[in-house]
Parts: sequence; structure tokens; C-alpha cells
Amino acid sequence: MVINSTNVITESSSESNYPIGLKFFLIDFRRNIIVHPQWLQRFSSSPVRICARFLDDVDESNTSVTPLIVFINKISGGRKGESIYRRLIRLLNPRQIFLLENNDNIKQALSIYSSLRNTRISICGGDGSVGWVLNVLADTCSSLNNPPVSICPLGTGNDLSRVLGWTPLNVRFTNYLSFGLDAAVVLDFHDQRIRDPSRFTSPFKNKLIYLNVSRTYFREFALWRAWDLRPYMRLICDGNDLTDSIRHCHTIVLLNIPSYGSGTHPWSRRLSSKALKTSNRQSQSDRFDQTSRDTSGNMFPSDYVHDENDQARSSAVNLTRRQDISDQKIEVFGPDSIQMALIHAGFRGRRIAQCSEVRIELIRSMPVHMDGEPFYLPEAIAINVTHAGQVLVLRKQQR
Repeated sequence: MVINSTNVITESSSESNYPIGLKFFLIDFRRNIIVHPQWLQRFSSSPVRICARFLDDVDESNTSVTPLIVFINKISGGRKGESIYRRLIRLLNPRQIFLLENNDNIKQALSIYSSLRNTRISICGGDGSVGWVLNVLADTCSSLNNPPVSICPLGTGNDLSRVLGWTPLNVRFTNYLSFGLDAAVVLDFHDQRIRDPSRFTSPFKNKLIYLNVSRTYFREFALWRAWDLRPYMRLICDGNDLTDSIRHCHTIVLLNIPSYGSGTHPWSRRLSSKALKTSNRQSQSDRFDQTSRDTSGNMFPSDYVHDENDQARSSAVNLTRRQDISDQKIEVFGPDSIQMALIHAGFRGRRIAQCSEVRIELIRSMPVHMDGEPFYLPEAIAINVTHAGQVLVLRKQQR
């Protein structure tokens, strides 16, 4: 499957409704690029009277601390620059964001942050805006001694950003793509392994640490029963808006193969004998809406609940077709934290769609897990997933 991602500028509410786990990643994402107010000091000898300097408690040798200077052309991209400016002044320190007005404005910004090491520059605008800043950098800094520059393309042509790879991203995945709780756990585990690799010395220890990370998140999300993914993303499958279907979901998974999470089959009807007995005992009481089930605290929800919304969804997107690795279809399911645990006992996940194209419009920041690799997507990103081709593989014959 191929993923095409593009920037989408939308307005969203404050982050006060983020669960603690997602707040952690959002804060961790910003803390290395934000300019702390304490770093800005007044100096009468400075031409701009303000200079940014690290405090004594900041390790200047820490390469992960990369203060960001942002230049924005507010009129670029049909005034998208203005929307980006409003968003960034809420996310970052307003004193690290500069509007492109004249050369003096650019020189002033470079002068303020000239004493900080590992500074980065981001330019939000078209080719003209980028060239404007680059020309000032060429005049101000010695050859190849300027802060590294990235581009947020907002113009019409965006030729330089295309050459440098800052245009919409196309990547491929083979197994699955997940958003939310599942990705948050994997990303946290991955970050811990990078920060302290000495703790991860054997597969057994790795599993224990992973279980401990999972336990923290699962307890948090299980208690947060009113939380769902609808304020965080918009889900469109084969042109049908299924955002309402992800209510009470803590994870959204796009499956390209039948197996997920170390051998589970969340789309399959197959159940282990233990899970099958539990399912039979629950058959009399499992046909009610997810909201009432969450309120009652039933620890063994049915794997798929038929209510009026589900019936309407079934008519729009096929949910009954058998999963096939070669059918060029994507299976979308959305478990909550309890169902994610029950999937390993043989239960099936909550089916949402079986389709050819999926579009996910992120409204807020979101951790993502793709074929074993976790990463973090900033808010306001549109992700389009479609079939990208096939290769011939061998399957061992069962005897």
C-alpha cells in the first residue's frame, strides 16, 4: 500500500482533552525546538537589545536540543501562511516566529539567535519567500556556516522544495498502519530503547519492558471511557465519511495482511477455544451499543456490535468479504484498550471498513506505527492510502 501525505491547515481546539500518553509525546515533540523565555535576555550592547543564550542547566553538547526559528509569509498559499502563524504562536514561543516583511526583519532574527548552538530555520512560503531568506543568510553567514534550513511549501510552484524533498511524501507499507494507543506504546518503547540501550539486552527483557509500557497506557485509556478518536482525525473510506464509526476507539489499524500484533487475527472469525466459550456465554448480552457496554464495565465485549449506525455503515462499505492478502483491499478496524488485550485471546477487533482507498485527515498530533517502525506525525496532515502494486511471494503449503 502507498501512503501519500500532505499538509492540511485546519483549526482545532486546545490540547486540554489529550490523554496523558498523547500529551507526553506532544510535549516531547516540542521541547527540543521551543525557545524558552529564560533564554532571551536584554543586552544594551546588542544592536537588537535582545539575545538568546542557553542557561547553565542546558547541555550545549546535547544535539537533540535544536531551537527553531520560523519565518512565515502570511500571504503565501492563499493566505495559508496566516493560519500557520496563528497556530504556531500557540504552540511555540512567539519570539521565535517572524513574519517576512523586509530584510531587516530577517537580519534581526538571525542576530537574536546567533549565540545559540544547533539552531534550525524553517521557512513557510513559496520559492520567493525561500529565496528571500536564503539570500540574507548568504550575505550574513560565512560559506556553509548558516543554520540548516527546512521548507514548508505554501507557494504555487514550490520548485526548490520539490528538489529538496519537502513536497508531499509517498511511502509504502506492507503489513499494517496504526494510529493512536497502539502506536503510542510502540513509540514510547522505541524512545526508551534509544535513550538507554543498556536495558535492552535480551528478547525476554525487551518483552518485560514493553509490557510495563503497555500496562501504563492501557490503564490510562481504559479509565478514559468517554475518549474517542473523532476529535483527532477524520476517516474516509472509499469516499464514505466514517468518522462517527471510530467513537470509543483508542486505536485505528489499517490492515494489508491477516496477521497483526505478533500473530493475532483481528479481522478473522477464528477464535481460540477459550475465547469461543466466553463468546458463547456472552451471546445473550453482547448485542447492545458500545456506549452502554462501556458504562456497564463489561470486560468481554462482543467483537462486533450491530446498531443503527453500523447497519448504515455496512451498506456503504463492505464488511463481510473474507480478508485476502492479494485482494488489493484494506481492512480497517478500531479496538479500544480492552479489546486490544482481548485480541490476543482470540477475539476479533471492531470492523469499520473493507475498502480500496482510505483517507485520514489528522486534526491533532498523533503517534503512528507502520510495519514495526513508530514515528510521530504533526497535526494537520492528510494521509491517503491506496494500492501500490504487488510482488510474487511463496507460501508454505500446510500438510
